[in-house]
Order: sequence, then C-alpha cells, then structure tokens
Amino acid sequence: MAVAFDAVTSATSTSGSDITSVSLTHDPVSATDGAVIVILSLKIAVTNLSVTYDGAAMTEVTGSPITNTTQVRIFYKTNSSVAAVTVSASWTESIKGAVMGCYSFTGVNQTTLVGTLVSQTGTGTSVSQAVTAGADDITIDGLAVNKAAFCGSDNNCPGVPIAGANQTERWNLLTIGAGTGGPGIRGFGSTEAGSNPTMSASWVNSNIFSYLAVPIKAAAAAARRAFIIS
Repeated sequence: MAVAFDAVTSATSTSGSDITSVSLTHDPVSATDGAVIVILSLKIAVTNLSVTYDGAAMTEVTGSPITNTTQVRIFYKTNSSVAAVTVSASWTESIKGAVMGCYSFTGVNQTTLVGTLVSQTGTGTSVSQAVTAGADDITIDGLAVNKAAFCGSDNNCPGVPIAGANQTERWNLLTIGAGTGGPGIRGFGSTEAGSNPTMSASWVNSNIFSYLAVPIKAAAAAARRAFIIS
C-alpha cells in the first residue's frame, strides 16, 4: 500500500504579538493506517516544547530539532481518527513568530512511520537535500527562514520560498512579531511522492534558515496466502 496524502491545515501565530503557543484545528478525511505529522517553524530555538493532538502528546522525530537561530521541529502520532481536533504547541520562551503545519496521511506504516531525517542550516537563498525514500513513500519537508529586523515593513522579505520542480507546496506563511514591520518567521512545507527525491526550496533575500526533510514510510503489503487444494 502506498502512502496517500489525506489533508493539511496550517496556521501562524498572531501578527503583532510575542507568543508562547500556536494552535489549529485539523480534520482528517480517512483513518486507514493513518498518521498525523506536525511541523513547526519557529523564530528562535525554544525549550520545554509540548505538542498535542486532541490532548494526547505527540512524539518528536529522531533528528529533530534543527536549529540555526531559527528552529524547525517535527512531531507525529499514529492511529489518527477521523474527527476535527485541536492541535496545540506551547513552549517556555516568548518569541516573535511561529508557523504550524499539520498533515494527515493514510497507508502509513504504523510501526516504522518515518525513514531517515536529513537537515540543513545556513544563511542563503536556497536549500537542497537528497532523501532516501521508497517508491510507495511520501517525503515531506519543513523550512524556517528568518524575517530579520532589516526587512522593515517589506513583508516579501526574505522572499516567498518556491518549492522544487516535483514538489507540491502545502503551506507558505509569514508571521510578524511585535511592532510594525517587526521581525518574524517564514514557514514553508511541501511534499513529493516516490523514490529518493531531492527536496529543495529557494527564496529571494539571503537570510538565516533551518530545514528538514523526511520520508513517511508505506504500510507493508498484506501477506499473501497460498492454498493447496487436493
């Protein structure tokens, strides 16, 4: 069985405020071998981060967080139900912006949900990472690009990330911290189905970024039974 995209919801923290949480309502369509994935793009690294799905704690993927002043983090929950629920994240520090994206997928391996996470940090206008994935997998990525104070009131700064040629953009949101034209964060997420993709994104103005990509693993095919008729 191949992994199938089910639904996506995204949200930003309230512009003009320094915040310690972000939340959204997610409504999966199907629950067949289902899983929910949450990606957070944060203005700065945070501590004591808790992410819940309908009040139940989610598990952080091995290799997360990815930090370069900005931070991107990824969490999951298997056996998702078909119901509109609240997804919440909270932390200790007061920060100037957060973007949350929440996926649901079907056909997911309930024992080994994800493959090997790859990541990149730096200062620049693009990112690219090769991912080891199977033919029935879907690879997802998450990007946090800093909106620095020097951007001022230009909300197109650092630029709107553009997904790689074979990827499908799922969210692309900017949030602004306290003060007119204040600093904030650009959060971006995309998907690509199939074997061993190279995930990438590019934007206009050079700035600090943190990035991750990871494959969602397909459920194992049902064992075939042989019958001998005598």
